Amino acid sequence: MAIEFRCTQCQKLLRTQDETAGKQAKCPHCGAMVQIPSATGDSLGGPLPSSGNPFESGAGGLPGSSPGGFPSGGVPGGLPPAGGYGGPPAGAAPPGSFNPYQSPVYGGPAPSPFGGLPGASDIQPTKIDFSDIIGRSWQIFQQRVWHCVGAILVVFGINIALYVLFYIAAIVGILGGIIGVIVVQLVFGLAAMAFQVWLWLGVTAYFVRIGRGAEPDFGELFSGGKHFVNGLLLTLLLLVVQFSLYFLCILPGIALSFAGVDEDIAAIVTVVGMLGVLVPLIAMYLVFGQAQFLIADRGMGVVDSLRASAQITSGNRLTIVALWIVLSMIYMAGSCAICIGVLFTGGFAFLAMSVAYLAMSGQTTGDQMRAYR
Repeated sequence: MAIEFRCTQCQKLLRTQDETAGKQAKCPHCGAMVQIPSATGDSLGGPLPSSGNPFESGAGGLPGSSPGGFPSGGVPGGLPPAGGYGGPPAGAAPPGSFNPYQSPVYGGPAPSPFGGLPGASDIQPTKIDFSDIIGRSWQIFQQRVWHCVGAILVVFGINIALYVLFYIAAIVGILGGIIGVIVVQLVFGLAAMAFQVWLWLGVTAYFVRIGRGAEPDFGELFSGGKHFVNGLLLTLLLLVVQFSLYFLCILPGIALSFAGVDEDIAAIVTVVGMLGVLVPLIAMYLVFGQAQFLIADRGMGVVDSLRASAQITSGNRLTIVALWIVLSMIYMAGSCAICIGVLFTGGFAFLAMSVAYLAMSGQTTGDQMRAYR
């Protein structure tokens, strides 16, 4: 007989083998430590598949243990989740021991909260852990260090070339007077923004590919055209919201200045407003910051990507803040190393955010792929 019980934190139904009774493990859904009840009297389920293979067609459940495995003294054989409910890679061998938290529903993946949303049928919002994301990213980075460094080097080279073109265009604009300067800056600014959208969609797809464990393809860096329209619309929408928030926050200072209030007071109010805009901006990017990943990786539309981003970041926003802070510090440390180190720290930082995206959307990452081989 199998033991079926509900997590005391999230109330999700879990299933495990009899021999795990009395032990502790993490819930694969919310990460809470739960006590596995005794096999007698508390079991709700029938026998587990005789093969003990959670991946066997039509028999096994789907893997879903906690990202970091089980702590010492907990359930043995714990493995990281194979993409939440997405299952292991095709043709992969099963783990050496049965997953104690296999899904109680046999024969298919758990339903996605996104229903029939295109590109999101297998996405499962999953709670992530800071140290787990850093550890998993480091494992993948060690295997793909030169692919990550090469991508950052290509991006830096393209951006340097873009700045050179900008300065050449600015000189040409100066020769045409003030009108020429305005026209050049406007045209070049819009073109540069569109180019950056195209470039970063490709870079995002490239690092997600590495994070997923697929063979790197430098051609992916230039694949942003596939989802360029949605990426550009997303960028424009976020810019409109950003400038609107900025204007609303400095509006009181401007109003005081026009009302003839003391200039120092008006200046202080304006500065406070400029600092105050950081709070809603940070909140906005915490909630919707995964939309670019969802567009580049899943080809979602703007509205769908924003909605899905809000779903998968729910419960993970403090972890995302911690990742932002630590990865920014790592990036700056690389910048101090004669700027050469930034190729490595920048590559790791972007890979870590890609792994975080994959993990919080319940997808398999490269380190998990190796775990099932």
